[in-house]
Parts: sequence; C-alpha cells; structure tokens
Amino acid sequence: MSEKSHLPLNKFYILLFITSTLVLIASIEALILVKGGELFLQWAQENFPGTTPDNFLFTQYVSSNLSIYFLKVLIPATIAIVAFITATKARLTPIVVYIWIILSFGGLAFTTADMNFQSIFFYINGLFYTGLILYIYFIVGLSRDNTGGED
Repeated sequence: MSEKSHLPLNKFYILLFITSTLVLIASIEALILVKGGELFLQWAQENFPGTTPDNFLFTQYVSSNLSIYFLKVLIPATIAIVAFITATKARLTPIVVYIWIILSFGGLAFTTADMNFQSIFFYINGLFYTGLILYIYFIVGLSRDNTGGED
C-alpha cells in the first residue's frame, strides 16, 4: 500500500475557492432575502393571508431565512475545514475523499430541494456543487497516488 501524504496546496486552494464561492453565494442570497421589505410582505401574504404583518412575523421570517442560510453554509464550511486539516496536519485518505463527495451530494440535494427556479442563485449553487463533486472525484480522488504536500 502506498504512503499517502497531505493534500497538495494547489488542490487545496482550488477546493477552498469553490467552497468559499458557495458560501459567498449563500450569503448574498440571504442578504437579498432579508434586507428588503417587499419580499417579507410577499412571504407574509402567501403564508398568512388576511393577517397584517407584525414584528413577531418579521422575526419569524428573518430567523427562518438565517437558519436556512446556516444550513447552506454548513456543508461547504465543513469541507473547507477538513481540506485545511488534510493540507496541513492529517493525511489524505480515500475515506476523506468519499466523505467529501457524500457531503457535496448532500449539499446539491439540499439546493435542489429548494426548487426555486426563479432565482439565479439556485442555478449557480447547482453549478458550483456539480463542479465541486467532479473536482473532488476526478482531480483529488483519482490522483491520490501522486499527492505531494509538505510533511
């Protein structure tokens, strides 16, 4: 069995770029959803017809959007943290690659479960998650044998 070493820094930086772009997209989407009053009023009319929006309803709207934001950021942040650990301290093993792929598929499933076809963020998230899956599988996973980071 060949000796596995750390994740190379160039692969780490590309992985970090993709995951940080996913976090940036989720942040911009959450900012757009929470900042405007028009989207809140539209949400209140669709979900609670006939009631007047108040502070409690606005608090519920903001907290639900921020909890969805946290869930969207959790998967890319976890992948980035583990990638940093495998680039600096731990060794890159096949199980780490498989866990990254499973997490990426989970993020893609969470993104597609939203089914917000009118939002550009839906398509950008799907595109970047697909790119992340393909990058992890083909570039990081299949080229494990020639990894060469610092010890």
